Amino acid sequence: MSCSNSASRAARLSIGQLAIRTGLSVSAIRYYEAKGLVRSERSATNSRSFTPVMALQLALAHLARNAGLPIAEIAGIFDAYLPSEESYAAGIASAAQVIRRRIAERHSELVVLRAAVTACASCSRPQPPCDSCPLVATTQPTNHDR
Repeated sequence: MSCSNSASRAARLSIGQLAIRTGLSVSAIRYYEAKGLVRSERSATNSRSFTPVMALQLALAHLARNAGLPIAEIAGIFDAYLPSEESYAAGIASAAQVIRRRIAERHSELVVLRAAVTACASCSRPQPPCDSCPLVATTQPTNHDR
């Protein structure tokens, strides 16, 4: 075994260490791995090990998920911008920029929804809204309904 190989092995994190570093549960890490958002290697004893950069990738995925982005979209962003760990620094910056833009778009959608909820709560009609109700236009299905 060469020095560089043993050094890279030492730099790897167990799933428990990754959970401590990210604040995510082990089951959440397994879920994100199953969805293709992070990668691990298996040891001879079949335990998972992760590179330290996976902590940042997990954090970014978790933030994007909390902002309402679908897992498939996050995976697509990661596939496009994080093809390998060799180009990770530039890729993570690009992926973060795309996710920031999507969060801004999602925020705009939520502002419209908040206004609709406010209008709905203040409506004095005892019946459900009729076709001429301005709220009907704001309640069309979104990507999050699919």
